[in-house]
Amino acid sequence: MKYTVILALLLVLLVCTVESQRTRTRNRNRNRNRNRKGDQCHMKEIDTCLDKVQALSKGKDPTAIITTNEGIDKLCSTFDEVMKCFKGYMKKCGTPLQRELFEFGTEYFIQTTKQFCDPGPLRETFLKHSPCIHSKVLTSNDYKSTCNNNYLAAVDRVNQTDPDRTLDMVCCAHNTWEDCTEDLVSKECGPEPVTSMKAFVEKALGGINAMICPRNIFPPDSQTCKKALPPPGTKAKGKRSDNPISKYISSYFGFLFSS
Repeated sequence: MKYTVILALLLVLLVCTVESQRTRTRNRNRNRNRNRKGDQCHMKEIDTCLDKVQALSKGKDPTAIITTNEGIDKLCSTFDEVMKCFKGYMKKCGTPLQRELFEFGTEYFIQTTKQFCDPGPLRETFLKHSPCIHSKVLTSNDYKSTCNNNYLAAVDRVNQTDPDRTLDMVCCAHNTWEDCTEDLVSKECGPEPVTSMKAFVEKALGGINAMICPRNIFPPDSQTCKKALPPPGTKAKGKRSDNPISKYISSYFGFLFSS
């Protein structure tokens, strides 16, 4: 749950950082002797923010963390620490507009994810079904080789695609991943856990998936998605990808998105 929130915020940071790096390169070409505060901003600072997340991913049977109250509490406390680090990065490295958008986005995420971090019916229902989701879906070869591989294979191609089609590719990949995951949950755990999983994804992403990638515009079986996604059977590069988003997903969120 919290991993998906951090992942969504990470994508914002990556876009901001890549753009700032491009700006710094242009400025250095114009005036190599000029010192800029922006030169202090590097992707390694995001690495530092995510170290605690990566540590959770390295544990034994890492997806088991979603199956207990203690595990979710640990995720929530880790999330809070990562958020503080992200905010420090944006304060130093973001433009005024980027900082404003980031603050708005983080506040929105925090309010929606409180429904899982705080005791309540959503958390209780999710914990009722998460052991099955963990043991029969998230750790299965089917999930890794189909749902995750196809998602990562699509993300691999983002920086090789016409910018006008980037949203098509990302949204089609996400909605296809959701369908694939829900199909496996239904098959292995039953219909009620599917509803719980949908609520989990929706609240964990703060509803941003439905806002940015509405299913009536990006249905996985549409011609738009068939054109946007890589051919079936395309293997994801994972950590070997030259796409920074793919590398970060594979390195820091490997237990969820390994292929």
